[in-house]
Amino acid sequence: MKNTCHVLFSNPESQRCNIRNVIFGIESLLSQLKRKDPNAAIEKIVLGNDFQLQLKVSEKITGVNYNGLTEAKQEGLIATCLLTENSSVAFVIQQLRGLIRKLSPWLLQKGWYPVKSITFQDGVLSIERTEHIMTIEKLRKIKFPGQSAYKLLLIDASSMLCEGYFATTKNDTEVQPNAAGFYTNGVYAMTRKLLWLLRDHQPTHLGMCWDVSRESLFRRKLYPDYKGLRDEKPVALQEQFGTAQILFERMGIPQLRVEGYEADDLVGTLSYRWTEEVGDPCYIVSSDHDLYQLLNESVSILQNKREQQKMLYTKADFMKEFSIEPRQWIDVKSLLGESGKNSDNIPGVKGVGEEGAFPLIRKYGSIEELYNCIHELEGTPLKRYIKPLLRDHELAVLSKKLVRIVIDVPDLQHLQLDDLRIKIDKAAMIKEFTALGFHTILSEIKEGRYRTSDHREGTSVEKIS
Repeated sequence: MKNTCHVLFSNPESQRCNIRNVIFGIESLLSQLKRKDPNAAIEKIVLGNDFQLQLKVSEKITGVNYNGLTEAKQEGLIATCLLTENSSVAFVIQQLRGLIRKLSPWLLQKGWYPVKSITFQDGVLSIERTEHIMTIEKLRKIKFPGQSAYKLLLIDASSMLCEGYFATTKNDTEVQPNAAGFYTNGVYAMTRKLLWLLRDHQPTHLGMCWDVSRESLFRRKLYPDYKGLRDEKPVALQEQFGTAQILFERMGIPQLRVEGYEADDLVGTLSYRWTEEVGDPCYIVSSDHDLYQLLNESVSILQNKREQQKMLYTKADFMKEFSIEPRQWIDVKSLLGESGKNSDNIPGVKGVGEEGAFPLIRKYGSIEELYNCIHELEGTPLKRYIKPLLRDHELAVLSKKLVRIVIDVPDLQHLQLDDLRIKIDKAAMIKEFTALGFHTILSEIKEGRYRTSDHREGTSVEKIS
């Protein structure tokens, strides 16, 4: 239905219905509404018995903006927002965004909360959570001789989706929605990549880590220009975040995001906890070099480039390439900074490039020790860096705060690592692939394209085909 925006929530009686996937659903609905005329009217709103929320938009009628009317609110275990017929698309978008803000504090707060009820009555959409979080049995580790019991795959999901989108389109105007009106090229590429990863690496545990809006990042509060040079994502890409999150949620793939923190911070926290509590291999899927600082004997990076012969990048590879410890990558980047349209826009120390940053950190170990001993640079080939280092001392300290990946995100400290165990819902996967028009992937699964002959412990595509 061309003029209908809709989202299918999970039934609150099922284990799938929790605060996380409700937020994903609302974001999908927002993506659809953003494609409509903001002044158009919401002609009809229906929440069916199957928990599908439908909003019929009439662009022939100008909607009402109820300025000053009550915003979304949260009282006790219930969060609500106002969705009234004949209101404008812009007003409904405002209400739904407010509802997400009310739900977000419950997202991954000491685990996650199941949803008790979803109702729509008298123009009010209500989401009620349970009083207690989901309880999951702690990870029991059983090792076999010469074999790791578990393997964790951590995916920078936001980056992976963006790469999939730009790899499959040269021009934003060429991107066409599917029969249901959804853009899916980035989700399609991301899904295939995920299936390759499951086939080739057979993880037992998986975490897909998502970014949040830049405005909410704690780094923005430290430095308002953080990531300030980046363009807005194309609309066709923005809409696919909700589509991807709902798809993987329904497949049973663990997904994580925490307000104020980037995907890198979630990856950092989970990889650190995995190293400390489990000690088995952890693979990070990302092309972001900032994640080099997380490398250790257990943690390696699967570089997001299929054509590379050696995809797995280890601590040993890093030390061979740069002759520093992974933790010192933070200090090098604090001196180098980052500039450019697609960078994080880190100030760094102007005048100190790679030819200076690496020798300085190799010699002194950290920027703190470098500044403590800066007088020692007199009479050495590195003395030319004294002036810029002293001039930009405060920027170097600030840059280190921006570059350092958080390894103790508060909302993830209570998460049981076994929450990340992979349990693919085959029936839901087939249903979602069919609905999205991923017919080629379905055929490839039937043909055994993603099947492995290796029968190690783990979750392989063989088990879902």
